[in-house]
Amino acid sequence: MKSYATCYKCDYRTKSYLTVEEINIQIIKDGADDEEHCPCCGGYLKIEEGESIYSRQVMEDLRRRRGLAREDRSEDNDIMAMPKEQVFKELCNWNGLFGWNNTFLKWVEEIYGIKLN
Repeated sequence: MKSYATCYKCDYRTKSYLTVEEINIQIIKDGADDEEHCPCCGGYLKIEEGESIYSRQVMEDLRRRRGLAREDRSEDNDIMAMPKEQVFKELCNWNGLFGWNNTFLKWVEEIYGIKLN
């Protein structure tokens, strides 16, 4: 079964669709001292089975953006098939930041030196 790990204390999350062994490798690569603790805050990690490639909050916001209830998973496959740029734009718009998505991406690149698209 493919899974992912999330932290109880912060927003840390491994990539989705990993085996437990792959999750443990990812956690150590991300800087954790062991496979049970978050590399960001030291909190305990939990392994969850799931199909979402995005966090619970992102999925809930994208569902609500489409007029669905937070837990309505009927369009999850369509959401997860969206290009990441579209996901980011939809999240910005949902949160009242219309037209800011490209500006935010540019700021991340200029400040952190990370090109996200």
